[in-house]
Amino acid sequence: MSAQTWQAATDAVLDAHGLTLEHVRSAGRVERLVAARRDLIFTLRSEPFLWSAPRIARFLHRDHTTILFHMRAMGMEKGVQGRRGPPMISKEQGAAR
Repeated sequence: MSAQTWQAATDAVLDAHGLTLEHVRSAGRVERLVAARRDLIFTLRSEPFLWSAPRIARFLHRDHTTILFHMRAMGMEKGVQGRRGPPMISKEQGAAR
């Protein structure tokens, strides 16, 4: 598989939905727009891009918590895709070591 830029991936998702970036960035909440947004979030959060929720939010003109909501709705729990470093542990777990 050839390397793909985020621009090409974005264009492919938008073309598949028959929408423009302006449509997806709009305030509309109809199913067609939400589906395109979720596809973009999934694409940009996954490899090879691994964009953070705040970066995707800036790109889509949304709050990062909206991106986190959509990630959870798609089964992409926070930090699962592209996690770097060891998992976080609580004080109690650390004290038990």
